[in-house]
Amino acid sequence: MTTPAPFEMYGLSWPANASILDVELQCWRKHKQYSSMPGSALAAPHIHFANAWKIISPEKTGSRKQGYVFSEWTWRRIECWCYNSYMTWWGPSSSGKTTDAAHIAMITWLAAPDETTIQVCSTSISMLEKRIWREVAKLFSKIRNQVPGVLIPSKMAIVLRDEAEELNPINGIFGVPVGQGSDGIKGVHNTYNYMMIDEMQDTDPRAVAEWDNLATGVDYKLLGMGNPNSWMNPLGKASRPSKIKMRELDPDVHTQWETERGICMFFDGRKSPAIKDPEKYPFLLNQKQIDEMAVSPGRNSPQFWTQRIGFIPKDGLTETVLTESLIVANGGMDKAVWKHGYVTIAGLDPAFTSGGDKRILRFARVGELVSGTWAISLYRRCEIKAEMVKNDDGSEIPVSYDFADKVIKECKSEGVTPDLLGMDCTGAQTTLADIIEERWNGKIHRVDFAGSASEGTFDEKEISPKKLYKNRVTELWYQVSRFVRAGQMRDMREEESWQFSSRRLIPPGDGTNRLLVESKKQMKNMCGRSPDDADAVAVAVDVVLRVLKMKVGGSIGRYSRVDVSVINDADADDGNYSTEPTSAE
Repeated sequence: MTTPAPFEMYGLSWPANASILDVELQCWRKHKQYSSMPGSALAAPHIHFANAWKIISPEKTGSRKQGYVFSEWTWRRIECWCYNSYMTWWGPSSSGKTTDAAHIAMITWLAAPDETTIQVCSTSISMLEKRIWREVAKLFSKIRNQVPGVLIPSKMAIVLRDEAEELNPINGIFGVPVGQGSDGIKGVHNTYNYMMIDEMQDTDPRAVAEWDNLATGVDYKLLGMGNPNSWMNPLGKASRPSKIKMRELDPDVHTQWETERGICMFFDGRKSPAIKDPEKYPFLLNQKQIDEMAVSPGRNSPQFWTQRIGFIPKDGLTETVLTESLIVANGGMDKAVWKHGYVTIAGLDPAFTSGGDKRILRFARVGELVSGTWAISLYRRCEIKAEMVKNDDGSEIPVSYDFADKVIKECKSEGVTPDLLGMDCTGAQTTLADIIEERWNGKIHRVDFAGSASEGTFDEKEISPKKLYKNRVTELWYQVSRFVRAGQMRDMREEESWQFSSRRLIPPGDGTNRLLVESKKQMKNMCGRSPDDADAVAVAVDVVLRVLKMKVGGSIGRYSRVDVSVINDADADDGNYSTEPTSAE
């Protein structure tokens, strides 16, 4: 029996049992090695990668009704992947980012399936099933007879079988949720390690940090992609330009830019391939979709910039409580360094009945900075998770009691006394405040977000809040804004900074010029999540104003509960005070 002879391709000899797909994959994976061999005639790495793509997803032709359609955006993404290790993709909705990333993941794994780990991530299992994992699984199902591997839907995994026919837990493609509060990526190491994060703007920042632990082996890459809406979230932070200022980026000029660790690729929805050829690219963003959103909510709306241009909205497009640039310029995200000491307070957003999502306890320190400015340092965030628990005798403790006990425990650990805990007591949350006071044996500072703005002022020269703001929630949020603008806020987190910069002002509807912020429901519908972090900060700031009586631009009030001299006394032994000059952790 005649043994099949090797064949030649790209000037190199290949085993007879090698497929054309194998050749293209190895020409990409081992390009440096093969291109140095005598007689080699390899093309550029991205060409071999694209050739492998066209084999597993043949291009649509006149005789083939189904198939992948390459666009200029596809080529840019292939080149980006082949020549970079750390990359982000910005783009509008319907720009093909997720589908292309799924193809890239599959081709990359097939090039070395027994040495490669690829984790494809999104915010939740539900989003994985709708987005990137769905695309990966769909592609594998089409080619499963041509390639190795086993699809395990229940585990969101495509893996190899080892010699004992056991499923390999490392070599494969794995779907991993990395939203706020999820477990994050798997701590595995392999010869080739890759991570792709879909909807990166909404993922847990720890996911990117964890990737650094996996950045080992012969090759490793991270790809983050999404519809950008802020410089403060994981996608925005990973995409910050390294050689020009953020405010100098222009969507009409820049299509890509260097970042601190790699590159950001921008795919402008206004230049979608479907605009020139809608019949060829029916799956991409088209002119009709752009024009519809240009009318409502409008070309200058954050949604148009994020969903149709695919770029972070510029400051000033819509009037919001704060802007990210204003927060940064006024030191809102700087670390606090104290001159003497500080008093510790807390703000609580229980989010039980007011339409919130998370139960946030925000700790803050108030004192004099080394610069002489009296400031608020938002040094610690705690998310309280309550549950039904049982006593030793088997009796059940209600969720509200468990919640109250956990809040009290956290406050005591930070030296916060009952009167220095502020709590959103809107609506039925008053009952929860009663429980906390009963179990702590002390009165807390209650903050009601409902109703009209307050009547009184902290200074006879000030205008009554009721004349400035349409309602109490607007007043509470603008109290934070005033301290930020006065340079008296420190250690703000990216999430709350984004929330304060995203809540829009709307017409008050009463013929006045009073300020009015959109409702929590409106913001949640617009931005996809509830402003619970910002609400907790607003509560904490109300404690600063009404309990500590610290004015904007001033120091803690002489007649407040806290005596300034005690804070500055290095011998003070009250657990609520710290006198050691330090940076906020």
